[in-house]
Amino acid sequence: MKENTIVSLADSNYFELLNELIDSIQKFEQSKTVAICILDAGLTDEQKNILLSKVDEIKNAEWDIEVPELKVRGKEWLKSQVSRAFLPKYFPGFKKYIWNQKNIFSRSNFFFQTTNLEKFSKNRKFGFFLSLVKPRLVPMVLIATAAGFYLGSPTNIDLLTLFHVLIGTALSSSGTLALNQIIETDIDKKMSRTKDRPLPSGHIFKSEAIIFAILLLISGLTYLLILGNFICSFVTLSSAAIYLLVYTPLKTRSPLNSIVGAIPGAIPPLIGWSAASGFLSIESFILFTILFLWQIPHALAIAIIYKEEFVAAGIKLLPVDDPEGKNTCRHIVCLLYTSDAADE
Repeated sequence: MKENTIVSLADSNYFELLNELIDSIQKFEQSKTVAICILDAGLTDEQKNILLSKVDEIKNAEWDIEVPELKVRGKEWLKSQVSRAFLPKYFPGFKKYIWNQKNIFSRSNFFFQTTNLEKFSKNRKFGFFLSLVKPRLVPMVLIATAAGFYLGSPTNIDLLTLFHVLIGTALSSSGTLALNQIIETDIDKKMSRTKDRPLPSGHIFKSEAIIFAILLLISGLTYLLILGNFICSFVTLSSAAIYLLVYTPLKTRSPLNSIVGAIPGAIPPLIGWSAASGFLSIESFILFTILFLWQIPHALAIAIIYKEEFVAAGIKLLPVDDPEGKNTCRHIVCLLYTSDAADE
């Protein structure tokens, strides 16, 4: 049994700060020898379920001394003023109790600190939702879409249409990428490079992430349908369907997922091309093929770097089934050569 414990108290409004505190403590190797215990002063069931996977114990905080109900009604956070004196009662058996609570309220500064907390929480929440849509990947999708629009324009470029297409594509791709993170939450928990993402770390609830992602995807597809055309909207829908319904579940079932995953990765130029011209031509599919052939070695190279993590998470890629990596490297070289030849 661990000899020492860190104890904190929180209600639902302080969940974000508490979650951050726990994550920061557990980044240190020494935290493995110290218990983390939480006094619940109004956490929701969903919040407690997230914390249970990170802490040793959660107990309901009580009024350990007699206090007039009139003065404390609706102020559960005030239990922090008295609970710290009774920590051995809540969590017996420890030699040392470390009380950690940054914000001790008084009547005079309660409104000020609560207002700042709400502002801080909203800013943090926005950052987590932004991370959910993979903001570094979306611009790459938009560049490929714009390139397809430019090459598919029959005469002069219609900048207004291009603007609308990029907006719709950004919304759709953001929704698709967010849904992908939702589906892969359990897998992300097993890999060090993804365990701190908003969903595995518990900074965003899955229910609100689902609503957010679906709204983005539907609004993007509708935007493209109204201000673009049917073809570009349908192509975008097809890309999302392949990515979410075929590629994502295939990642844990077959090494062929790299090939399937390259299809939605190569579709953005088709979205731009169809939006500009109103149809898909042979030239547009040549552009698709070039990008498709480039996607596969790119994915395999990433898989080589994170091979051990992919094995632990149960993701099947060619490097996972090729311990020495020789066959994978040959695949990469051949595909890059083929891509360069197609480009010429």
